[in-house]
Amino acid sequence: MSTNVTEETESEDPLQPGAMFGRYAIVRRIGKGGMGAVYEATHVDLQKRVALKTLHPEFARDATIRARFLQEGKAASRLRHPHVVDVSDFGVQDGNAYLVMEYLEGEGLDALLERDGALEVERIAEILLPICSAVSAAHREGIVHRDLKPENVFLARNALGQTLPKVLDFGISKLDDPASGFARTGSSALLGTPYYMSPEQAQGANRVDARSDQYALGVIAYECATGQRPFDADALFVLLKRVVEGDARPPRALRPDLPIPFERMILRAMSVDPGDRFPSVETFAAELVAFAGSTARTTWEPLLAHATAPSPSGGPGRAAPTSTLNASAAEIPARTPDSLRKGLLWTAVAVAVACALVAAGSALTRRPSVAGPAASAPVTVLRREVIEAPTVAPTPAVVAVVTTPTAPPPATASTVVTSAARSPGARRPARPRGRATSLARPRPDAVERGTNGASIEE
Repeated sequence: MSTNVTEETESEDPLQPGAMFGRYAIVRRIGKGGMGAVYEATHVDLQKRVALKTLHPEFARDATIRARFLQEGKAASRLRHPHVVDVSDFGVQDGNAYLVMEYLEGEGLDALLERDGALEVERIAEILLPICSAVSAAHREGIVHRDLKPENVFLARNALGQTLPKVLDFGISKLDDPASGFARTGSSALLGTPYYMSPEQAQGANRVDARSDQYALGVIAYECATGQRPFDADALFVLLKRVVEGDARPPRALRPDLPIPFERMILRAMSVDPGDRFPSVETFAAELVAFAGSTARTTWEPLLAHATAPSPSGGPGRAAPTSTLNASAAEIPARTPDSLRKGLLWTAVAVAVACALVAAGSALTRRPSVAGPAASAPVTVLRREVIEAPTVAPTPAVVAVVTTPTAPPPATASTVVTSAARSPGARRPARPRGRATSLARPRPDAVERGTNGASIEE
């Protein structure tokens, strides 16, 4: 995240309310950051309310950044799923790249956790089952999200007031498309958010496959259940070392009332060795559905009936999993914890290089991320190439779009999503916000948050 934030007032904004941007009439700016801005807009022909994301002019002139920005649109537009934020249009207008996304109301999972702390097990299952469905759909398209975290899970409200969890920020992806020009760019880059990064991802992007997303879902489930992240540290290297070693406290040590099978499920998804995790996100979901309420089970059990997973020890009574992931995801062999630890020195070097390339004002705070120049969540393909893409910082909000981080606006009664009663688990402690690309403390003005429910990456 660059600390050279563009100091721009509303009057200097190139897209003022009422201005036209191609077929879109600008209503208002709902967030901005060092690299771009997000606007509420209206499609003039359809009279449809949308969220429009653009780059700042100085970045729009960079062909590489512009092309990577457009890869976000290509990744998300390939996914037609009710639990993935919809990208309806992307392209270049007057020399500036843009993305057009659905305009959502609700709040992020991170905001819910900040407010309510640990959640009831039933509530956790009912939030994560739709997210697992969305992630599985991405895997079938050959895409690994690579930056799943509470900020990228948005609890949207539909017209009936029902909660509709959605995955945000599929980022700048290298899809399975030779014409994209990114087939081998940054294949060893360390990208993602370290708190949710799998051990193999912490050692380089070329080690990532679909099981890395499953690991992140396990970390999210852990945080939802305990109110705390499994790994924390004041220094990035120490944090990554803990992730690679996998010595998290068992969830029941923090919340003894958790069901033992629920804890076992989380810890299996978070196994250091990818081969010890569930065979797919679908099989993880097949375990998770048992903890949902009756209504959710009625919905999800038939959809997951084919994906039951055997126990790690291969015990009897469970059918072998039928994975619907792209077959090439299995091309990356499972590695042992020993081989993971051997890569730790490489990780330290990679982190040092990454930190040197990032502006010194960034900080390891509540949800840090190691990212490249563009503003979006990392995405990769289930091939031997891995996509490069930056991530978003945290934020509760009103309207969610696939954007970059901004400072949180005041809460309004109309945007609160009703959640289950708070569990007796620990309430997560307040932490400063920022990204783990430097050991410096964050500048309070370095991150903004719009009323759109998504972040603006500085």
